[in-house]
Amino acid sequence: MQNLVFDVEMHLPFLVGGLATGVVSFAVLLLVLLPVVRHRCDASMTKGFLGVTVSFVVLVGGVLLVHLLASAALLAYLVGELVAFLVCWVVLACAMIART
Repeated sequence: MQNLVFDVEMHLPFLVGGLATGVVSFAVLLLVLLPVVRHRCDASMTKGFLGVTVSFVVLVGGVLLVHLLASAALLAYLVGELVAFLVCWVVLACAMIART
């Protein structure tokens, strides 16, 4: 069984890197979503799927890179990625609710 201990010196940079990757991944989706929300263009399945695909590639690419470079810090990186991505979704949802 693997011992899961948070070592600040080793895991904190990967946690911060995961946070940054999660925000970048969400920014890709936001680039596709904002023009539609602001009624500057119509919704398009092609643009939507392209945004989701690029966002997914950013997330998975970061995971694969960390797995290859430092697999011991993968859990910290994943936590950072997921927290950032979910917090961005919550902030967007709150902004959309407040806008109505």
